[in-house]
Amino acid sequence: MRAHAPFSKFFFKFLAMLARPFCRYKIFGSEWDHDEQSKKIIIIDRLGFIELFILINLLNIQPVLLEDEPIIRQFKFLFRPTNTKLKKKETLIVSLESLKGLSFLSLNEYAYLAYMAGKLHAEIIPISITHHHTLNIPIINSCHSLKKLFFQAKIEFLPKAELCFDTNLSKKQRRQLNANSIYNISSELIYKSKNTDQTIYNALTEAARQFGHSHEILEDPLLGKLNYQKTLIAIRLFANKFDALLDAKQTIGLMLPNACGAAISFFSLLSAGKTPAMINFTSGQFNILNSCKAADIKEIITSKSFIKNANLEPLIETLKEQFTIHYIEDIKSSISAIDKLMSFLLKEYPVKKASPDDIAAILFTSGSEGKPKGVALSHRNILSNAAQTAARIHFDHTDIVLNILPVFHCFGLNIGLILPLISGVKVYLYPTPLHYKTIPELIHKIRATIFFGTDTFLSSYAKVSKREQYETIRYVIAGAEKLKLKTKALWKEKFNIHVLEGYGVTETSPVISLSTPAFNKDESAGLFLPKINYSLAEVLGVKDGGRLSVKGPNIMMGYLHADQPGVIQPTPDGWYDTGDIVEIDSSGFLSIKGRAKRFAKIGGEMISLAAVDGFASELWPDALSAAVAQTDPKKGQAIILLTTHVSAKLEDLRAHIKSIGLTELYVPSQLVIVEELPLLGSGKIDYTKLSELAPSSPS
Repeated sequence: MRAHAPFSKFFFKFLAMLARPFCRYKIFGSEWDHDEQSKKIIIIDRLGFIELFILINLLNIQPVLLEDEPIIRQFKFLFRPTNTKLKKKETLIVSLESLKGLSFLSLNEYAYLAYMAGKLHAEIIPISITHHHTLNIPIINSCHSLKKLFFQAKIEFLPKAELCFDTNLSKKQRRQLNANSIYNISSELIYKSKNTDQTIYNALTEAARQFGHSHEILEDPLLGKLNYQKTLIAIRLFANKFDALLDAKQTIGLMLPNACGAAISFFSLLSAGKTPAMINFTSGQFNILNSCKAADIKEIITSKSFIKNANLEPLIETLKEQFTIHYIEDIKSSISAIDKLMSFLLKEYPVKKASPDDIAAILFTSGSEGKPKGVALSHRNILSNAAQTAARIHFDHTDIVLNILPVFHCFGLNIGLILPLISGVKVYLYPTPLHYKTIPELIHKIRATIFFGTDTFLSSYAKVSKREQYETIRYVIAGAEKLKLKTKALWKEKFNIHVLEGYGVTETSPVISLSTPAFNKDESAGLFLPKINYSLAEVLGVKDGGRLSVKGPNIMMGYLHADQPGVIQPTPDGWYDTGDIVEIDSSGFLSIKGRAKRFAKIGGEMISLAAVDGFASELWPDALSAAVAQTDPKKGQAIILLTTHVSAKLEDLRAHIKSIGLTELYVPSQLVIVEELPLLGSGKIDYTKLSELAPSSPS
């Protein structure tokens, strides 16, 4: 690859000297090695003139840039072609933009930089330069170059790249190791470029300034299209009304379907200084009442038309006995022309100020293994996980996300809504994932490029879809439940789409690990996101893997329980025990073995119920099957399999399990055929109700 240098190093030094009074910075990390004999390659996430002048002033270097740098393409007349054989004082500066590293599509983009370092005998030094300060002066906030000049930059020297040039390894092995090293550096740089020290509302307004107020950002089947300006005006309008109508410092229940109204209401509550608690209206009266009790909810916001269309009138009548119900339609009818004018003028400002460490949202565990608990997530938690995810998967302002996952689910709210909105990515909200024929047609109609789903939903869509309906799709990301190999193979064979699998839980905001186009492995949920530490606790009877605990900036503030309403119970020392049994291979890929509670102890062995589910799915791929463990007086526990396959036979499953080479311990004691398995709104199986369907004692 060709390189370019400034046409006059003296002219660039002069420009850098003129910019010196404005290029104020604070340095973190290791000191720069000023040894002129040592060749160096600087890797940075983005490179503009401000960053270039900072590096020249700070490090006293003569920059050499790759020809694919955006700054070269835009200002080619300021640079001259040169070669990459670095001379004295010359330093090669490489941005991720020039390597297409922001796309994360190919190992080649990471391995190339390591190859170049080996060829030049140079060390790779990652440097992060961030300008995260904000000031409530619109003319400055609207111009990123002015912001970089007015505010002090933070410069951090990250650890040098650890590259492998061991000739005892094969060329392919060295390439893989070096690509992994550069990939991790790239992810770290992108993560640091994101501002997590702010509120979600501020992140939204910052995105509006960056991508333009006229940029379309929201759409649903009823309200139509909204740009940033209309969205911010609507948020301010309802925030003013919420501030006047609702109790101060109150947690407010939000019970709305996937639609623009839900997004606007969520941000309006944040602007008004309230805490939105996302109510799962599909979970049933018992779970809803326990959820509201845990979060100490006294008031609920919903919609008359939604209640009518979803046939939730009996539920609302019950809720009215304990809670004050506010309807969006009534609030909207009270908006005046003066309200609209003031909201237009103040659209970029929240009604009440908040801190990054305040609660931003309360979501609820599914209750699939007991009563639901409230999960308190701060602004920092959510923005950190958004930054961690964006460090692995590139989102562009030209992308369009179709979000069918409910916003009362952490995946649907944080990854399907908040992350795109603060990244300049348009979100089309659709109220239900159950319209299997409509959703593929909608993907084709709106030309969606990113689609989130669960294994259950993706499998159903694939059966009724045509290849041309997915011609614009860049990413299909599966989460909330384990992605089956048959589902992944079906999408690859039928649509030539490689489904990427993620793993996470509500308590981690939610993503813990994620596959990418360049880094993925069958039956794996990918690599850990940046800034997540993990530990594995030994589980008796489990040979490979252990019980996963994680720690990082995305870990929840704590739980809210019904027996202590509104009281946050933090995690011990910031660590969260996921309760999942996982295996992590030598390359760092995480594979889920099952929930700790979804193991049966039979004959002293821990038998994964998720594995039994998988064997049944392999044998009867067109049916849903799930195993539960019940008490057995002889063995301690016994496995009962429930399946929707009408002609399922236990003998067939026994033969299939034995053909794999497993023992009789994996064979269920009993098989029960049911019409359907109970599902949660997220598409996951409801194991509480499933256990109720199973016989209390095996026959």
